[in-house]
Amino acid sequence: MNWNSDQKALIQWITSGLKIKEVRDLKGDSGYLLNNMIAKVTLAISICLEAAHIIPYKGSSTNHVQNGILLRADINTLFDLDLLRIDKNYRINIDESIEDKEYRKFDSNYLRLPANQEFHPSKDALKKRFEYEI
Repeated sequence: MNWNSDQKALIQWITSGLKIKEVRDLKGDSGYLLNNMIAKVTLAISICLEAAHIIPYKGSSTNHVQNGILLRADINTLFDLDLLRIDKNYRINIDESIEDKEYRKFDSNYLRLPANQEFHPSKDALKKRFEYEI
């Protein structure tokens, strides 16, 4: 997909946590076009995201926000195959068999966590998955 400079700025805003006012100031936009584009870019990005269970789904006991991580679809596939693992400190580990630079760049980086700690992934669940206890 080809993105124009306004769309790239919005993607950067969505992924980096910039406030909408900062994007408006950067782009000098009146707001209408910006708001319209946010809806389009948000839709495009939301289509690419999937909710991943840390502990595999086993009914209501495993279906809660602390047992989930929002991941890009391709990253979720790596996570499901244990080629991308996340330790209890939220550090990302990419399996050595993955050579692609697009994925290697995530190795040893940390998850971006929600501001509200109630929504952080469970460290215990991550530990169990990381250590293959599930």
